[in-house]
Amino acid sequence: MNLFMCAFLYSIQLFEPYPLGSILRFNRGSYDHYAIYAGLGSVIHYSGEADMKTQYDAKVRRESLSAVAAGSPVTVANIHDEETQPFGRCDIVRRAQSRIGEYKYSILSNNCEHFVNWCRYGKHFSSQVNDKLRSATRYVLRTDL
Repeated sequence: MNLFMCAFLYSIQLFEPYPLGSILRFNRGSYDHYAIYAGLGSVIHYSGEADMKTQYDAKVRRESLSAVAAGSPVTVANIHDEETQPFGRCDIVRRAQSRIGEYKYSILSNNCEHFVNWCRYGKHFSSQVNDKLRSATRYVLRTDL
């Protein structure tokens, strides 16, 4: 994102539904999906096509907010801002744009939540995956095999 575009997006921020560079969480029922708000009604996220055959077909792409939300609840999820200083808004969007087209998805190590946390904080992690792995470990340790 060039300086002019960043200044333009800042100037129209009052009309934007979410702050530029925010992490958006889309509730999908059994899991949450994450994206970076890139301005002008668009988001950048890791996603696959409806007809994708494997997780490896998923890639980083820019899409309209309404298409990604698809009627599901959307919330701002900048939940790590207190413990980790985020990059500036335009830098967050620039980082997201730098990975558009990337095909390196892994549900455990490089999913949509890893992507948005890297864009915003420079740290590659997924609380959702960590929580599921902790739960599975507790279950296995309690189960008499």
